[in-house]
Amino acid sequence: MTVEIGKSRPKAHDAIFPLALANTGEDVIIAAIRGGKGLNRKLMELGLRIGVTVTIMQKHGGRLILAHDGQRTALGTGMTQKLFVALPDGKEQGQKP
Repeated sequence: MTVEIGKSRPKAHDAIFPLALANTGEDVIIAAIRGGKGLNRKLMELGLRIGVTVTIMQKHGGRLILAHDGQRTALGTGMTQKLFVALPDGKEQGQKP
């Protein structure tokens, strides 16, 4: 499924999107990691694995600060573009938790 720029994202069960596109305050679920072994290992060490729900605490361009499992994690632009997420069921982009 293709998401056009300027259009709202589909509901969670319809699409995944790069973490870099998530909004501040949004809860998202990690759905896929599109990177090499090194990136996968680093994310696992940080506790970021498929199925984990994270909250976007701060956003500075493509860089993000996430809250998950009682901790906060900062990710750079490269990582946020390779980490794909989905919205929880029943949520649409821009809805607050």
